[in-house]
Amino acid sequence: VIGLDRSQQGLAHARRKAPAATLVQGDANRLAELFAPTSFDLITFFNVLYHQWITDDQAIISATSKLLRPGGRLLLTEPAFDVLMRRHDRLDMGKQRYRMQDFKRFFENAGLRFEAGQYFNALAVPVCLALALTDRWRADGDDDDQASEMAVPAEPINALLWRYMALESSVLRTLQIPLGVTLLAIARKS
Repeated sequence: VIGLDRSQQGLAHARRKAPAATLVQGDANRLAELFAPTSFDLITFFNVLYHQWITDDQAIISATSKLLRPGGRLLLTEPAFDVLMRRHDRLDMGKQRYRMQDFKRFFENAGLRFEAGQYFNALAVPVCLALALTDRWRADGDDDDQASEMAVPAEPINALLWRYMALESSVLRTLQIPLGVTLLAIARKS
Protein backbone atom coordinates (compact mmCIF):
# COMPACT_ATOMS: atom_id res chain seq x y z
CA VAL A 1 0.00 0.00 0.00
CA ILE A 2 1.30 3.41 -1.00
CA GLY A 3 -0.40 6.59 0.20
CA LEU A 4 0.00 10.03 -1.34
CA ASP A 5 -0.85 13.34 0.28
CA ARG A 6 0.43 16.84 -0.29
CA SER A 7 0.28 17.82 3.40
CA GLN A 8 2.37 16.69 6.35
CA GLN A 9 -0.80 16.69 8.47
CA GLY A 10 -2.50 14.26 6.09
CA LEU A 11 0.55 12.00 6.06
CA ALA A 12 0.78 12.05 9.87
CA HIS A 13 -2.87 10.99 10.10
CA ALA A 14 -2.27 8.21 7.55
CA ARG A 15 0.83 7.05 9.45
CA ARG A 16 -1.26 6.64 12.62
CA LYS A 17 -3.97 4.69 10.75
CA ALA A 18 -1.68 2.55 8.55
CA PRO A 19 1.83 2.38 10.02
CA ALA A 20 3.01 -0.28 7.52
CA ALA A 21 2.05 1.76 4.44
CA THR A 22 4.61 3.57 2.32
CA LEU A 23 3.68 7.25 2.42
CA VAL A 24 4.74 9.81 -0.16
CA GLN A 25 4.40 13.56 0.13
CA GLY A 26 3.49 14.86 -3.29
CA ASP A 27 1.00 16.53 -5.56
CA ALA A 28 -1.64 14.63 -7.55
CA ASN A 29 -1.02 17.10 -10.38
CA ARG A 30 2.45 15.52 -10.80
CA LEU A 31 1.72 11.78 -10.63
CA ALA A 32 3.94 10.98 -13.64
CA GLU A 33 6.93 12.47 -11.80
CA LEU A 34 6.25 10.49 -8.62
CA PHE A 35 5.59 6.96 -9.89
CA ALA A 36 6.74 4.75 -12.77
CA PRO A 37 4.29 3.74 -15.51
CA THR A 38 2.32 0.51 -15.00
CA SER A 39 3.20 0.38 -11.28
CA PHE A 40 -0.25 -0.25 -9.78
CA ASP A 41 -3.10 -2.75 -9.93
CA LEU A 42 -5.43 -0.41 -8.03
CA ILE A 43 -5.41 3.34 -7.52
CA THR A 44 -7.96 5.06 -5.31
CA PHE A 45 -8.89 8.72 -4.95
CA PHE A 46 -11.14 9.71 -2.07
CA ASN A 47 -12.42 13.27 -2.57
CA VAL A 48 -9.23 14.46 -4.25
CA LEU A 49 -10.16 15.90 -7.64
CA TYR A 50 -12.67 18.46 -6.40
CA HIS A 51 -10.02 20.46 -4.52
CA GLN A 52 -8.87 23.94 -5.51
CA TRP A 53 -5.25 22.90 -6.10
CA ILE A 54 -6.19 20.34 -8.76
CA THR A 55 -5.34 22.04 -12.04
CA ASP A 56 -6.76 19.60 -14.61
CA ASP A 57 -9.05 16.69 -13.71
CA GLN A 58 -8.67 15.05 -17.11
CA ALA A 59 -4.86 15.24 -16.99
CA ILE A 60 -4.82 13.51 -13.59
CA ILE A 61 -7.16 10.73 -14.75
CA SER A 62 -5.00 10.29 -17.88
CA ALA A 63 -1.81 10.16 -15.79
CA THR A 64 -3.49 7.63 -13.50
CA SER A 65 -4.33 5.46 -16.51
CA LYS A 66 -0.63 5.34 -17.41
CA LEU A 67 0.26 4.25 -13.87
CA LEU A 68 -2.15 1.30 -13.97
CA ARG A 69 -1.07 -2.12 -15.18
CA PRO A 70 -3.28 -3.76 -17.83
CA GLY A 71 -6.46 -4.87 -16.06
CA GLY A 72 -5.79 -2.40 -13.23
CA ARG A 73 -8.61 -0.39 -11.73
CA LEU A 74 -9.22 3.17 -10.64
CA LEU A 75 -11.76 3.63 -7.84
CA LEU A 76 -12.72 7.12 -6.77
CA THR A 77 -15.23 8.99 -4.70
CA GLU A 78 -16.00 12.66 -5.19
CA PRO A 79 -18.67 15.10 -3.99
CA ALA A 80 -21.70 15.09 -6.29
CA PHE A 81 -23.93 17.75 -7.84
CA ASP A 82 -22.85 21.40 -8.07
CA VAL A 83 -26.21 22.52 -6.69
CA LEU A 84 -25.04 21.13 -3.31
CA MET A 85 -21.89 23.31 -3.29
CA ARG A 86 -21.72 25.43 -0.16
CA ARG A 87 -19.39 27.08 2.33
CA HIS A 88 -18.55 23.71 3.84
CA ASP A 89 -16.94 22.78 0.51
CA ARG A 90 -14.88 25.98 0.51
CA LEU A 91 -13.67 25.23 4.04
CA ASP A 92 -12.51 21.88 2.69
CA MET A 93 -10.83 23.76 -0.19
CA GLY A 94 -13.35 22.36 -2.67
CA LYS A 95 -13.96 24.07 -6.01
CA GLN A 96 -16.55 21.86 -7.71
CA ARG A 97 -18.79 18.81 -7.51
CA TYR A 98 -19.38 16.18 -10.17
CA ARG A 99 -21.97 14.07 -11.97
CA MET A 100 -21.42 10.50 -13.09
CA GLN A 101 -21.25 11.52 -16.75
CA ASP A 102 -18.19 13.67 -15.93
CA PHE A 103 -16.27 10.56 -14.92
CA LYS A 104 -17.57 8.47 -17.79
CA ARG A 105 -16.11 11.15 -20.10
CA PHE A 106 -12.83 11.46 -18.12
CA PHE A 107 -12.36 7.68 -18.17
CA GLU A 108 -13.12 7.34 -21.87
CA ASN A 109 -10.72 10.17 -22.75
CA ALA A 110 -8.00 8.45 -20.67
CA GLY A 111 -8.49 5.07 -22.35
CA LEU A 112 -10.21 3.54 -19.32
CA ARG A 113 -13.44 1.55 -19.40
CA PHE A 114 -16.17 2.68 -17.01
CA GLU A 115 -17.14 -0.41 -14.97
CA ALA A 116 -19.51 0.83 -12.31
CA GLY A 117 -20.81 3.94 -10.65
CA GLN A 118 -23.16 4.77 -7.82
CA TYR A 119 -24.31 7.81 -5.92
CA PHE A 120 -24.56 7.43 -2.16
CA ASN A 121 -25.52 9.39 0.96
CA ALA A 122 -28.91 9.87 -0.71
CA LEU A 123 -30.86 10.73 2.44
CA ALA A 124 -28.48 13.62 3.06
CA VAL A 125 -29.41 15.33 -0.24
CA PRO A 126 -32.45 17.28 1.10
CA VAL A 127 -30.48 18.47 4.14
CA CYS A 128 -27.45 19.43 2.06
CA LEU A 129 -29.63 21.18 -0.51
CA ALA A 130 -31.35 23.19 2.23
CA LEU A 131 -27.96 24.13 3.70
CA ALA A 132 -26.61 25.10 0.26
CA LEU A 133 -29.64 27.30 -0.44
CA THR A 134 -29.34 28.87 3.02
CA ASP A 135 -25.65 29.58 2.34
CA ARG A 136 -26.60 31.35 -0.91
CA TRP A 137 -29.30 33.34 0.85
CA ARG A 138 -26.84 34.32 3.60
CA ALA A 139 -24.06 35.18 1.15
CA ASP A 140 -22.51 37.60 3.64
CA GLY A 141 -21.92 34.86 6.24
CA ASP A 142 -18.54 34.23 7.78
CA ASP A 143 -16.85 30.92 6.91
CA ASP A 144 -15.45 30.73 10.45
CA ASP A 145 -18.91 29.95 11.84
CA GLN A 146 -18.92 26.81 9.68
CA ALA A 147 -15.66 25.38 11.06
CA SER A 148 -17.52 23.11 13.47
CA GLU A 149 -18.84 21.19 10.44
CA MET A 150 -15.32 19.90 9.82
CA ALA A 151 -15.19 18.19 13.23
CA VAL A 152 -16.20 14.57 13.82
CA PRO A 153 -19.70 14.54 15.36
CA ALA A 154 -20.36 13.41 18.92
CA GLU A 155 -20.09 9.62 19.34
CA PRO A 156 -23.85 8.85 19.44
CA ILE A 157 -24.44 10.88 16.27
CA ASN A 158 -21.41 9.37 14.57
CA ALA A 159 -22.61 5.84 15.49
CA LEU A 160 -26.05 6.61 14.07
CA LEU A 161 -24.51 7.89 10.83
CA TRP A 162 -22.37 4.74 10.53
CA ARG A 163 -25.50 2.59 10.95
CA TYR A 164 -27.27 4.60 8.26
CA MET A 165 -24.28 4.16 5.90
CA ALA A 166 -24.30 0.39 6.51
CA LEU A 167 -28.03 0.25 5.76
CA GLU A 168 -27.67 2.34 2.61
CA SER A 169 -24.74 0.17 1.51
CA SER A 170 -26.88 -2.96 1.72
CA VAL A 171 -29.67 -1.25 -0.27
CA LEU A 172 -27.20 -0.11 -2.95
CA ARG A 173 -26.22 -3.72 -3.66
CA THR A 174 -29.60 -4.22 -5.34
CA LEU A 175 -30.89 -0.72 -6.12
CA GLN A 176 -29.36 2.05 -8.24
CA ILE A 177 -30.05 5.43 -6.62
CA PRO A 178 -29.93 8.36 -9.11
CA LEU A 179 -28.66 10.94 -6.63
CA GLY A 180 -26.56 11.35 -3.54
CA VAL A 181 -24.15 13.71 -1.86
CA THR A 182 -21.20 11.61 -3.06
CA LEU A 183 -20.45 9.50 -6.11
CA LEU A 184 -18.33 6.40 -6.48
CA ALA A 185 -16.94 5.45 -9.89
CA ILE A 186 -14.78 2.50 -10.97
CA ALA A 187 -12.84 2.20 -14.22
CA ARG A 188 -10.60 -0.50 -15.64
CA LYS A 189 -7.59 -0.32 -17.92
CA SER A 190 -7.79 -2.74 -20.86
